[in-house]
Amino acid sequence: TRLLNDHPDVRCGREMMVRKVIAPVRYLNNLAAKSPTAAYGSKLLSYQMVQVQRFTDPVGFLGRLKETGFRFVHLERNTFSQTLSLAMAQSTKTYHQVDGKADPKAKPAPVTIDIDDFIRRLEWNDLLLRYEAHCLAGFDPLHISYDDHLRSGETHQATADRVFDWLGVDRAPVQGGMRKVLPEDPAQTVANYDALASAITARGLGHLLPG
Repeated sequence: TRLLNDHPDVRCGREMMVRKVIAPVRYLNNLAAKSPTAAYGSKLLSYQMVQVQRFTDPVGFLGRLKETGFRFVHLERNTFSQTLSLAMAQSTKTYHQVDGKADPKAKPAPVTIDIDDFIRRLEWNDLLLRYEAHCLAGFDPLHISYDDHLRSGETHQATADRVFDWLGVDRAPVQGGMRKVLPEDPAQTVANYDALASAITARGLGHLLPG
């Protein structure tokens, strides 16, 4: 959302569906109608569709949005990395760092993870990712991988340009990106990583481990 909002003719709302909405399609269209820009969008998390809005027909909801002119960008992230990032953020109270405003060499101290809680979150995130793929299967979304296209600031402009081209607006410079906080090797982040990895494998989720 920060990258897209650097464009003068694009507005991307944050989590506009974080609270229960009675008429979500009309609500989002009203927001779009009030926007002075050529393109308007909103960030919608899959857990909000399941736990907040409680859509009984999520595919139908997306279909009604498409009929009114909305299109979909599917931003996905490696399930293990997403789960670890959230666990570390809750532990360290640091959710992100803005490029250019933090020491790039700074690394968080290793943290001991609650293994049972982590596995529960890992299973839930994996289920949500499959839910997203199911819901979006028929809508030809623009796929963006956090790990491939947003993790490094060096790829931010190219990724933003790709979205701008897809939206049909002129390209514009962007600079509002975040910087990844955690090191690549999870063993540098999790003090009990070996035990965590063994428990994940024993649960039949070894395919979600990095590497």
